[in-house]
Formats: sequence, C-alpha cells, structure tokens
Amino acid sequence: MPRDRLSPLDASFLYLDGEVTCNQAVGFSLARGTIDFERVVDEMQCKVRYFDRLRQCAVFAPFNLFRPTWRFDPAFDIRNHVKQIIIEPAGSEARTGEALSRIFRTKLDRRHPLWAVYVIYGAPRGKDAFVIVLHHCVTDGIGFAKLATAFYDFDRAIKLEPWQPARERSLPSPVVRLLHGAAETALFAPNELARTFHATLALGGRYLNRRGREARTMLRAFHRAPGVRFPFNAPLTGEASFSFARISFNDLARIRKSHEGTINDVLLAAVGTSLQRHAEKHGMDVEGTFLRVLVPSNVRSTDTLNAQGNFVSVAPVLVPLDAMTTAERLKHVIAYTRRMKEFGLAQSVSHEIALVQRLLPAPISKWAHGRYSSIAEQQKEAASGKVPKYNIVVTNVPGAPGTNYIAGRELNDTYVLVPLLASIGLCCGAFSNNNHLCVSFSGDRTTVPDIEILATYLKEAFNQLIA
Repeated sequence: MPRDRLSPLDASFLYLDGEVTCNQAVGFSLARGTIDFERVVDEMQCKVRYFDRLRQCAVFAPFNLFRPTWRFDPAFDIRNHVKQIIIEPAGSEARTGEALSRIFRTKLDRRHPLWAVYVIYGAPRGKDAFVIVLHHCVTDGIGFAKLATAFYDFDRAIKLEPWQPARERSLPSPVVRLLHGAAETALFAPNELARTFHATLALGGRYLNRRGREARTMLRAFHRAPGVRFPFNAPLTGEASFSFARISFNDLARIRKSHEGTINDVLLAAVGTSLQRHAEKHGMDVEGTFLRVLVPSNVRSTDTLNAQGNFVSVAPVLVPLDAMTTAERLKHVIAYTRRMKEFGLAQSVSHEIALVQRLLPAPISKWAHGRYSSIAEQQKEAASGKVPKYNIVVTNVPGAPGTNYIAGRELNDTYVLVPLLASIGLCCGAFSNNNHLCVSFSGDRTTVPDIEILATYLKEAFNQLIA
C-alpha cells in the first residue's frame, strides 16, 4: 500500500507487547579495546540514511481501526537511539547482567523508530560491550542479516560521508489517519479479497494433497504427544537473566561428520539434553515425555528475499526428554525434522497463520494478541494445569561470515537474546560469528533462577557429540 502499512504479521509482533512481554530482540557483543561513544553516534547518524525503516516510527490509527503505518519521525534524533551505560565497579558480571536485563525488558519508545544501540563500559573481562535492540515488527532474522550493515561494520577503517536527516513533516492527525485508512480500505478491498481468496485456495490445496495431509497428521501428533509443564511455563514476572555458551565451527563440523543433521538439529538435541538434566536436577519426572519446541522458520520466497518485514512461520518440533545420550536424542531430532521438511509442515502452518491474520480486522487482532500476552491470561493458563502448547523457543539467527567492527573496534562473542513470550519463560538463540556458534539462554529470573547451569549442560551436551 502507498502509505507503507504494516503487514498483518508485522503488526502482530507489535500487538504482542504486553504488561511484561517485550517483543524485542537484543544483540550483545564484547569489543576488543575501548569503544569511542561519540564516534558511534556520528557513524550511526551516517548509516541510518541508507535504511528508511530506522528513521520511521509505527503510527497507530485511532481505536486501532487499521493496522499501523510506517512514517518518518519528524523529531528524529540519533541520540534518542544511541546511548551509553557505565558499569560500576567495572568488570562486575552481576551489574552487567542487571544492565542487560533492564535493556531487555524496557520497551522501546513508540513515538520514535523501534531500535536502539547501547555502549556498555566496564563489562566483564575488562571489555566494553555493544548492544543492539530491534523490535520484531521491523524484521525477522533473515531481514536482520540484511540490516546488519546499519549496526556493524565489516571494515575496521570504514569511511562514511557526513549526513544530517531532512526535517520531516509532522505526523498526520488522528482524523487524517482515519480518513487514510478508510480510503485505503475502500480502494484496495478488491485486491485484499483476491489475496484472501487465493490464501484460502492455497490452504485448501495443501489439505487435499498428500504432503499437506501428512503435515496435518504431524501437527495433530505434536499436540497429542505427552508433554510436561516446566517451572518457566508460568506467568512472566518481567525480570530476566541470561547464560552463554560458545561452540567452534570446527567442533560443529566434527559433530555433523559423525552424526549428520543440520546445525539446528544439533542445537535442538543439545537443548533437549540440557533441559532433561535440568528437570532431573529439580526432581521432575520427564521420562516418556517430549519437549515442545517453537522453532521460527524462514518462509521467504525469491520475491521476498530482500524485502523488509517478517516472513516467518512456526515449525513445531518434538524433542524426547527420556534419559538417553545426546547422540541418541539427535537421531530422533534428525528423523523428526526430515519428515517435517518433507511434508512442508512450516509452510502449512504459515498458510494457516496468514489466512487467520487476513480474516481478523485490526482492532480484533490487537485485542486478541493483547489478551494472549496479558498477565491475567497467563495466570488462567497456568491454573488450568494443562501441558503448554510450547515449552521453549529455539532459533538460529544467521550471522555475518567475517569479522564485525564498531567504531574501529573488533567485536567478538556476539549473542542474540530472544524475547520471552507469554508463559514461555525460557528461550534459546544461536548466532554464527567469528567461526563460532554463540548460544544464549534468556529466561525469567524468578522461574529459572539457575539459568547459568543450562549453559554448562549445553556445552557438556556438545562435548558428548564430539567425543
């Protein structure tokens, strides 16, 4: 649409922000040497000129009658987005963790573009840290890889042309936003009806062919599989903590040579082992049950490969929690994900999500997503005693193949902190960087107070596969 309105999927990520849910991804890197904060400010000012979305804010219609539109921020100021934090005493892991938790749980200002970067001075090991915050409504993991040059440099000695943003006109009034939305609805109604019709046909076609029927069978089996409610499948408290692990690509290559499977398969098996051991440590009986994993799946086509926004689906994966070696668990995961890909399970789910979101009017969609994220709904879900639909989110975000820099300083150990969802108080994110797979757990501090042990278990699970 001419006014650059958010897609139903993009808008849903905005609508999911709740009292304690904050649908923002955080990238955390340690730097070699001291980062010059003023240089970061100047360079970010130069780089945002090439990325309109980083100068645009999401503007809501009155009463949420229409999905938000992207509009250039008339009050854009780079210092609203580039900030610094000083850790005292320097090197304190606890204080750095508290700073990360504040960044992780603090909602970005909706009056401005939905991103921020932080330079943290006095991080552990005598290093400075560079932190990126980006709302999920802006883009998905593949899109972030396209946006990477806005935040990272691939050349230590990069030269940028000075630039000042033009003065943008003020945002349209609420009445004008209503008129624009009504006019677009009338003008594009035939096109939207045609798209909905084609989406319905596509979904119906998938139900009728063999691959679609097998995908539906897998989806039913997923929901019927015996599961377990972990302590972190509870209402979120808003407090967060993290743990980190790093695996070399050489070790990953050895694992894949010995056991086959993809990096995602290996990660899922290792996470399964980690949570099986965590459950055992806390006296939980998980024998004969499965970990229900929500795996974001890329569904970009050649037409949308370079497009802004979100083109993701959900791949529901079952990981056995029985007492077994990580190698045995990996065999189960490989068999499951191969069937999932063979029958196009993620694509089937994508068609369902797309159709439902097209049929839901914007005000109902916002209400439904808000209710799902609310504390009251999370408490109701926990009180039901039912096995949750998903236990954890596990995602692998593509990284740059080479070395990243910021203000001339080399960055290493880059981790992605995955946002927590309603009643899903533990997430795992992986990011490829500097010939390593950097894996992080982000969790609700109250329901996963010993999150550090998960990183230890994860490294031990990878070591089992290497041995």
